[in-house]
Order: sequence, then structure tokens, then C-alpha cells
Amino acid sequence: MKSILVVNAMLPDGAYVDILLEKGKIERIDSSILCPVDIVIEAKGMLVIPGVIDGHVHLRLPGGETKETWEHASVACLLGGVTTVFDMPNTSPPLVTYDGIDAKIALIGEQPISYRFWFGATNDNMEGVARAATHPMVIGLKIYMGSSTGNLLVHEDEPLLAHFENCADQGLICGVHAESEVLIRSNQKKYKGRTLRMHDHCLIRDTEVEMTDVRRALEFQRRTGVRLGLLHMSAPESVMLARGAKCRGRDVFVEVCGHHILLSCDYLHGDHGGFFKMNPPLRTQEQMEQLRRLVCEGAAVDVLSTDHAPHTIAEKMSGDVTETPSGVPGVQTQLSVLLDMVSKGEMSLARLVDLTSRNAAQIYNMEGKGEVAEGYDADLVIVDMDVAVTIRNRDMASRCEWTPFDGMTVDGRPVYTIAKGIAYDLDVVQHTRRAIPIIG
Repeated sequence: MKSILVVNAMLPDGAYVDILLEKGKIERIDSSILCPVDIVIEAKGMLVIPGVIDGHVHLRLPGGETKETWEHASVACLLGGVTTVFDMPNTSPPLVTYDGIDAKIALIGEQPISYRFWFGATNDNMEGVARAATHPMVIGLKIYMGSSTGNLLVHEDEPLLAHFENCADQGLICGVHAESEVLIRSNQKKYKGRTLRMHDHCLIRDTEVEMTDVRRALEFQRRTGVRLGLLHMSAPESVMLARGAKCRGRDVFVEVCGHHILLSCDYLHGDHGGFFKMNPPLRTQEQMEQLRRLVCEGAAVDVLSTDHAPHTIAEKMSGDVTETPSGVPGVQTQLSVLLDMVSKGEMSLARLVDLTSRNAAQIYNMEGKGEVAEGYDADLVIVDMDVAVTIRNRDMASRCEWTPFDGMTVDGRPVYTIAKGIAYDLDVVQHTRRAIPIIG
């Protein structure tokens, strides 16, 4: 592994430093470092932050390779400053057995980014979950309380409570997709016999659908004491429920995704509405703005992830609400749109670092990640805050080749990503669509 010296970089606190990287670690940070190295990166006063930890991605292996591959996604991650991802279990077949963990590792192989897995819950795999909790690649248990992509669904009280208790016993994080399956089915019946519009998806999975199962998950957490992750919270009302529990000392954390603080349900109108269909759905403009404020302000929201969930353009253009799959890509674009919020004064730089890396490292016990500090992993992003970039579908490295942020102009973009101690010039990566490291 080559030694790297980053010179004239600005830390988030405003200090200008040199950073020496050796053997995949941050060896030294000082005002000036003079020593022989293999690679020198001249940062020219640009900002350096910890590599993004994206705790919620769907990279589709196995079974969904027409939508995404790890090779495509890894390049997209590097371009977006993402150095660690946690992959979700709703693949085909799903990751719900202990033996499936090593089988999935073998399929993925060596990648330029670090990764871990969410293990999937079924109605009867408690013993498998207990075994999975011992595997170093498993970050937590994912429970789909409401139906989504794939066929993983656990929505009745008895198996849900059993999983919460099991996770508490094993010291395993319990992450939930909190949407009430009962209310979803009830709302679907209201629309039976009429032609559905894409926007009706937001009404079938309305705010009460999410809030109902957030309440239920919080009650099960109260009974068991498990560490509960409320994943991809889309409504500010749900976040406020979680904040109340956190204020009472409960072991709960809240994840929000960038699309829910940047896009509203208005985008589901029109011929391209299918590109904005997701679970949970986009909310009203007012709710989106309220959620955005909660994200920027502080304690209510702990982490920002992407829920990177690519589907093909043909699938998204089907025009049939029931046939159009839910999900949007995000690993390549999210850091840039958040940097734009920093540039505009909506979010502090310290808050961005908390939301994209530091808090996740602490919540998930990712030792050595989430800080630009000596002894930490050499996972860094060098960012140019003085350049405006227009996000375009044609520049997307994901196999799906589109983004919900197409046409958006933002201030700030990653220029270099250093992942696992290996440096990438992102202009080269973008041009070649390959993870080609700097060779010195």
C-alpha cells in the first residue's frame, strides 16, 4: 500500500494542515509535514472530511444485477465520497440465513469501499439471527414492518416482539422499516376499482401509516431495551415521536434520507412521476421543509443515509403505479446536495460531518471511522466548495443511469476520495467509470 501525503488541506474546524497516510491509517496530522512518500495530493486549501458512511443501500446482489452491480455502485460511491456502506437484505434470495453471509461475501469479492450487511428478519428465523449476531460483517437486523421491495415482511405483534427481544439479548441493533401493513392494505381497498395515479402512492402510504408503526416500534423498544434504529423516517411527525422517546433516555436513533428533505410529493405528478416513487413516500412541501429543519438543527435526527435503491429506467417509466418499483439511487449525489446546503448556510459543516460519518461510526461501533484524526482509518474526502456542478443523468455511474436530482445545480463536489488508504482522482474515475487509483 502506497504512502500518501495530503498537503494544504483545510479541516472542518478551519485549520490548514498536511495529512500523512500510511498502511491504511492516518499516521500524522501537522501544520507542515516533510517526508518521502509515494503519492502527494495538493489540496490547495480544499476541505477534507471523513469518508461518508452510508448505512442504508440496496446494491442488488444477488438477483438484481440488471439494476445495479457492486462494480457500478462502488464507482458511484467513490464519486460521491462514500467509503463505507451497509447493504440491505432484501435481495433474491434474501440474506436471512447464517450461511448466506459468507456466500454473499464470496459473490461481492474485494471492493474499493468497505461494507457490512443488514441481516433480514422473517417470521421464524430467530435462531439464524442469533447466529448472525456473532458474524463481524453483520451490522444489525432489518425488519420490514410494512411491505416493500422483495418479500420480507414481519408485521404481526408476536414475531415482531420476539425479534426485538432476541436482538436485545444478542446486543444486536434492530433497524425497522416502520410502515403499518394493516393501514397500507386498508388504504389500498379504498382505491379498489379506480384508476390509480402515481401520486396516489403517497396517499396509500400516508403519514399515519408511518406514525402508527413508529409508535409500535417505540413501544416494543420500551419493553425490551433494544437499540432501535428508525430507518428512512420521512415525516417530521414521526421524528418528533422518536425525539420524545430519546428525551426520556431510550436507546433510539433516527435515520433520514436526502430525498426526503429535498423533494416533495409534487414530483409524483406528471409523466415522470414514477422516478420519484419510493417507500416510505415523499411528503408534502410543508412536511419536507419541516423535516429539513429538524435534520439541520440537531438532536432529533442522528444520521443521513441514501437508501440507494436503483431500478431501471424502463421499470420507472412503466406508467402503472402498481408495477412501478419503489426506490431511487443516491450514493453519487447525496454528499454534493448536502454540501450545497452548507454553502447556502442551511446546515453547518460540523452538522454535515455528524450526519454523514461521525454519528454512524459511533452508533454502529465502527472503530477507526468517522474522524479526521491520527490513528483513524484513511477514509477521507477532499471537497472543492468553490465549484458549482449541475447533476446530470448522463454522469451517473450507477447501472441504472439516472438520478432524481437530474438538472439540479449545487455548490461543492468531491475531488478526491481516499478509501481503505487508496487515493482516487475523481476526474479520472468519472471519465473512465472505473475505480482507478492514483499510482504516484
